[in-house]
Amino acid sequence: MSLIHASGRQFDCRDVQFDQTFSQGPENPEGKYRISAEVPVGYGTDLAVLLNVNGQDNAGGCTIERELSKEDILLFDYPPPVVELASAMPTAGGRMKLGGMFFGPLGAAGVQDVTVTGPGGSEIPCTNPSVTAANTALECDLGEGMGNGLMVGTSVGAQPSEVKPLLNFQLPLVQAISPTVVSPGDTITVKGLNFGNNASLIESRMFNSSFSETVPFDSFDAVKLTKDHTEIELLVPMGSGTGFTLEFQLPKGAGVDSSFTQTSQNDVALEAFNYRPPAVGEITSVPTSGGQVTVAGTGFGENDDIVHVRVGGNS
Repeated sequence: MSLIHASGRQFDCRDVQFDQTFSQGPENPEGKYRISAEVPVGYGTDLAVLLNVNGQDNAGGCTIERELSKEDILLFDYPPPVVELASAMPTAGGRMKLGGMFFGPLGAAGVQDVTVTGPGGSEIPCTNPSVTAANTALECDLGEGMGNGLMVGTSVGAQPSEVKPLLNFQLPLVQAISPTVVSPGDTITVKGLNFGNNASLIESRMFNSSFSETVPFDSFDAVKLTKDHTEIELLVPMGSGTGFTLEFQLPKGAGVDSSFTQTSQNDVALEAFNYRPPAVGEITSVPTSGGQVTVAGTGFGENDDIVHVRVGGNS
């Protein structure tokens, strides 16, 4: 029996097995042969399959690589890549990990690109792609972004994968709010993680621990990012009460599908903040028979239903 070796451009088959039962079977009167060989990890399409037997091959004895007509030679295709998961990323970006199948051999040779599509169809760059575990793991340097369910795909050996909603940026996290005693119009500084880099896509609301007092999202002036991803400033709206905290939603705004929007979480050690208690500056006089008084001061809020005035113990 002759030694049989099958080889092709960009791969080298080993452990060739000669199927003798096929060539000798009653259903094979023409004496055809069948072999099997293990193809190593690779990538690409239209790869020529060459079979050499004792110095003769199926491409007419060619000894160097050359372009071969599809009519003259069998061509082999690796499967296109399949992306199955993406690691959750901070909004500041970083080295993103993808898991899946058919990414090819270690290194960057076979990977053309990784695509990430964010809110509004914007593309987030993911540069320097490289296979880190043969066929199954891929990494790239992801840029800044925000949101949930971003579309991810890759291209290996000029074959694109299906694009899937796999990437979730990490949830915004509120870690500290200062000052903890405020008046309407004061500036609050919020420190945390994953606030993103576009203040126009951030909305906020304020509520106390019982949710009995809630200031809705549209009551705030524009949020200001004093440090991308980690620090926000905003003005305290009119209100009164105690035990308040803040909640942020992002990305949110015109042209952003709600499926991308995430809601912030609060650190378990977050200290609530309070409005300053009311302070009476002056009051008009009335006769002993009683009458209407005018009270001036600060911290009264704007809700008549929760304001009560007592003079000498009498309402």
